[in-house]
Order: sequence, then structure tokens, then C-alpha cells
Amino acid sequence: MKLQRFVSLVVFFAMVLSFSATALAEKYYKMDGMPAGSSYGTIATAFSNAAHKYADGITVQVSMGKPATRSLIDAAAGRVDFYMFGPSLTEWLRNGQRMFKKIKNPAQKFAKLRTVVMFPAGAYHALVYADSGIKTFRDLKGKKVWVGPKNAAITPVNLAVINGASGLKPGKDFKVVYLDGRAGVQAFQDRQIDFIMAPTSVPAPMIAQIALTNKIRLLDLSKAALKHPKIAFMMKLPGRTLETIPPEVYGPNQVNDKPVTALGVWSGIGTRVGVDAEGVYQTTKAFWENIDELYAVAAWAKGITKETALFEANMPLHKGAYRYYKEAGFKIPAHLVPSD
Repeated sequence: MKLQRFVSLVVFFAMVLSFSATALAEKYYKMDGMPAGSSYGTIATAFSNAAHKYADGITVQVSMGKPATRSLIDAAAGRVDFYMFGPSLTEWLRNGQRMFKKIKNPAQKFAKLRTVVMFPAGAYHALVYADSGIKTFRDLKGKKVWVGPKNAAITPVNLAVINGASGLKPGKDFKVVYLDGRAGVQAFQDRQIDFIMAPTSVPAPMIAQIALTNKIRLLDLSKAALKHPKIAFMMKLPGRTLETIPPEVYGPNQVNDKPVTALGVWSGIGTRVGVDAEGVYQTTKAFWENIDELYAVAAWAKGITKETALFEANMPLHKGAYRYYKEAGFKIPAHLVPSD
């Protein structure tokens, strides 16, 4: 009996030690995503899933909903490991502009950030209900208009586009509604607001869901609007493109009869200098070597290719990501080669 008890204790402690060793070998990373159902949420989820399935001993835990402006600051401070970013946003941080005007040492914070991969985030969908009477941006006069969270990256873009396309002044000609992405979509679904505009894939699952039971209209950016100084300025920012949304992409409840011109955007997954190189190498490798799984659930993601992997990136690569791209034969622009 004593021998059996001794053997049992040995086995038990061996299991405890084995479990402890496994736990210590696990690498846990925090990642800030964006609203679920958006292109950002889709990419964040795909990145996390690939790491979990194919990067041995690595877990990337995604938290959705935090504004990208906050994510950049949290990453620079070491509170977040991976995050979503837009090239225009990181440019504003580097120069201490717009929502980063009051941030101390913005250039030093920017210097701590690194690129992992870029992706086409889609187009800014300017969305209204077809029965709202809103057919152009000018018709937003007197309406409740969602422009994004305060101090978020999309907010100045939305305000510039609305003003440039309509001539209407926020707060004077229409009521400005500041909410985060999830709350904004919910308020629109509840018809508490009249208009919402956000960048997301074409098609976007969250908009397709609304269109299942409601007739919708997407507002078009006219040629004249695109020449307006505010919109022209936004088009010159890093990561900006011009996109076309087909009239039938959201089914019979989309009442547009012509293609809709919209502002487009490229974004990226970023990390920070303090994240270990091996972990970033393994997660980057897992993402790319299994990207067909992402293609299978999001056809628009086929725009993420070896040729576009670093399109519009304006932060150096993390040395772990750089190692993978170099091994895999990706073309790496000189300004993205890490110096650390």
C-alpha cells in the first residue's frame, strides 16, 4: 500500500510539473480588434485563430471595440501586444496632430510601434434607410448623424466627407452623435439615428444583416464632392483609396440603381518593439501559411496577397515579422526594414 501510495504521489507530482512546464511554455498575447462584423473584426479573428491553431503554444486573445487611437497609446505603453491601425492615424501620432495634440512625446510613442501586415479595410459606407427621405448628403440637414466616437480616427474623416459633400456644418445644420462603433450600429438599427458611415468590407456582414429586413440606400460621393478641399485632403492621407460599391451587393433591399463612389482605406495589424521576435515570427507565419482559411470565409480578403502585404505601411516591420517576410521572399521596402 505504501509503495502504491508513493507511486501515485510520484505520478501526481510529475503531472503537476508537466502541466506547469506547459503553462510556462504558453505565450499569451493581448490584441485589440475593432467592431465584430467589420473587416477589422474579421481580420483580428482570423489572425487570432491562425495563431491558436498553427503557432505552437501561442494564444492571441482578441478584445473588440476599443478605438484605434486608444490602442496605439496602450501598445506604446506595453499594455497591448497586437492592434489594428490606419496609416493616417499613425502619421498623426508621429507628428502629434489632431487627436494626439495633447499627448506627451508622441514621436517617442510612435517609435515603439511596428507593422505586422496590411489589409484592405474596405470602403466608407454612408448608410441610410430608404424610407428616410435621405438621397444625398445634403438631405442630412436636420438629421441625427453618427460620426464615430470622440477622438477616434474615423470621426474627422466622416465630418470632412459630410461637410465636403453637403456644405452642412456639424452641430448647426445637423445633430452630431458620438458613439463607439457597436453602439452606433445598434442606435441605427433601433432608428434612433438617421445616418451612419464607417469603413468596412464590401460586402459587410453587419450591413447585409440590416438589409435583410430593411430597404437601405448608400450615399454617393459625386465628382464635385471629390474635388472639395476637405475631401481632397483626406484622399491624400496615407492608406486612402477610392472605391466603388456595386448597386446589388446587399441584395434587393439595396435601392441604389448605380454604383456608389466611396472613400476607401487600407489598414494593418501592428505590434510593438517589446513583443518577443519569435512570437511575432510564429504568428505572422501562421497567418500567411494558412491564409486560404481566411479567403474561404471572406472573399474580399483575397486582396491580401504577397504583393499587397505591406501596401501603404508607414511604420517599420517588427523584427519577427521581418524575419518571416525575408524567409518567404516578400519584397520589403527599405523604409520598413527594422533597425532594432
